[in-house]
Amino acid sequence: MTNKRRYIIFFWIGIAVILMMNILLWVYVNQVESRFSNELKTRLLSNNRSLSRLIDPETLSFLAPGQHNAPEYIATLLTYDDIRRQDSLQSIILLSPSGDMLVASPEALLVQKSSIDKESAAFKTALNGRFSSTAPQEIDGSWFMSSYGPVFDSDGFVGAVQVIEARASYFDTLSELRRQLFLFSILNFILIAIIAALLFRMIDRMVRYQATLKDNEHLVQLGTMAASVAHELRNPLGIIEGSNDLIRRKYGRDNPDELFDYIPDEIKRLNLLIDDFLKFSRTPQLRIREMELGFFIDKIKLNYPPEQSRRLQITLEKPELTLRTDGDMLEQILLNILRNAFEASPPQAPVSLHVVSKKKRLHFKIQDQGPGIPPQEQDKIFQPFFTTKQRGTGLGLAISQRTARLLSGRITLYSEPGKGALFILDIPQFLKEVPD
Repeated sequence: MTNKRRYIIFFWIGIAVILMMNILLWVYVNQVESRFSNELKTRLLSNNRSLSRLIDPETLSFLAPGQHNAPEYIATLLTYDDIRRQDSLQSIILLSPSGDMLVASPEALLVQKSSIDKESAAFKTALNGRFSSTAPQEIDGSWFMSSYGPVFDSDGFVGAVQVIEARASYFDTLSELRRQLFLFSILNFILIAIIAALLFRMIDRMVRYQATLKDNEHLVQLGTMAASVAHELRNPLGIIEGSNDLIRRKYGRDNPDELFDYIPDEIKRLNLLIDDFLKFSRTPQLRIREMELGFFIDKIKLNYPPEQSRRLQITLEKPELTLRTDGDMLEQILLNILRNAFEASPPQAPVSLHVVSKKKRLHFKIQDQGPGIPPQEQDKIFQPFFTTKQRGTGLGLAISQRTARLLSGRITLYSEPGKGALFILDIPQFLKEVPD
């Protein structure tokens, strides 16, 4: 398991823990709400049952809508007012079976006949002789809970419905707590997102830094080995080449043999291989200077013979553009990619180089007419020593990609089988002294 994957796993575990804590807080608030609701419901039902037994059935028979001066009305009202103050109730209302108000405490509710829903399930349940309560309701910004209960007449029938209402003030607190918890959760996740972005950026930099250190350590070892091997190989190669020339002058005039040409070609190939090893093992120093894009591209064209120069199709959107970079490194990258493009394309087929500028970055797009690169090989194309050529070293694109990174850029490959390959070199137009 890589360090980056381990950090990502720890991060998501942290996210899961924080998310679980938020869920548990919501569950706890809901449990508190349910507990308070049940306690208030139990108290209202108990008050309703007790109060309904205090109303004398004979007294109930004398109560009628609008008769507020009757002794039975005054006695019931005084009882209601006393109990309402003692138990901190919001209101106590006595309704006829048809829904008309008989007694109301406070009396101001007598004019609010629409405050009781006669079609509610709780009212119908009370008419059927059973006690019930309603869910908490928000009215004008305040929360209330009601209990409905039957009041029986002397014949045992429901002669009235008693409604007891109490303030559910804890809902105001819970609602405010929910709002604050919601805002806290939103701010929490925003903060987590910001921290995650910074953390992943730091992790990426750290992973790249570790990879760079490891790569540099490997390159130092490889450079030491390559320099030693190059010294040990070039001496015998020079001796072989000199011996071949001597034998050719002594025996080749009378016995011409293609072997005399084959040996120098192979020596040249081995020297190129040694040069690639040395280039890959060394980290070149940047030499940044300003130059004109058109002049730089003209210099690129001079590296090719006329037949290849005619095949190279160059398009510059802004030839007068000035860039500030290491021209030698940039030229090395482009020549390497163009060489591969010429080798991949059929003879006489064009190779295009299109240069565009976007947001102070230069994009060098090189398109060949070759068979394309299979998808399974595209991820390996920039790896050292990977090659599809019979005589290739597999270091050209690896060196080019590493050099592009020194220029604060990168090389990207786009290819489909049968449609050629497109290499895009993306570098800043103005390179800093020390690349990021």
